[in-house]
Amino acid sequence: MKTILSLTLICVLIALVGTNAFAQPGKDKPEKTKATEKKEMQKAEQKAKPEAGKKLDESKAAKDEKVKKDSLKTDKDNEGQGHAYGKNKGGLEGKEFGQSRAEQAKLEQKQKEQELGTSVEEGDAKVMEAREKIAAAKEQAEKEKMAKKISEAAYQEKMEKINNAEKAVDDLEMKVKKAKEMQTE
Repeated sequence: MKTILSLTLICVLIALVGTNAFAQPGKDKPEKTKATEKKEMQKAEQKAKPEAGKKLDESKAAKDEKVKKDSLKTDKDNEGQGHAYGKNKGGLEGKEFGQSRAEQAKLEQKQKEQELGTSVEEGDAKVMEAREKIAAAKEQAEKEKMAKKISEAAYQEKMEKINNAEKAVDDLEMKVKKAKEMQTE
C-alpha cells in the first residue's frame, strides 16, 4: 500500500516539475507598449529621411501607375454589366440595327406574356386543387371528432394546420389575381 502511494506521489511530482520544461519560449519577454511602438516608428522614419528626395520622384511614378491600373480595373469590372446592345451589332448600322433591336424586344415581351399566362393558369389550378383538399381535410377532421376517434386537442391541432394552409392558399390567390391584372394591362 505504501509503495503504491509513494509511486503515485513520485509521478505527481515528476509531472509538476516536468511541465516547466515544456513552457512556451518568449513568455518572459515584456510586451511592447504603445510608447515603444511609437519610438520604433520614429526611428524608421528618421532612417528614411535622407532618401526622401529620391523616393518622392519614385512615389509619383508609382502613384501614376497605380491610377492607370485602377482605371483599367474599373473598365474590366464594367465588362459584363448592362445589356450592351450597341456593341455587337452583327454588321447592322443605324436604322437597321434599331429595327432589329425593336423586333427582339417585341419578341421578348410576347414570350414573357405567354409565360405569365401559363403561370396564371397553373396558379389557378393549384388554388382550386388546394381548396378542394382543404375542404376534404376539414370534413375528415369533423367526422373523426364526431366519431370520437381523435381527442379535442388533436382536432384543434388539425384545424390549426388547415387554417395555416388556407392562409397560404389565400396568399397564392392574391398573387394570381395580381398576375391576371398585369396580363390584362
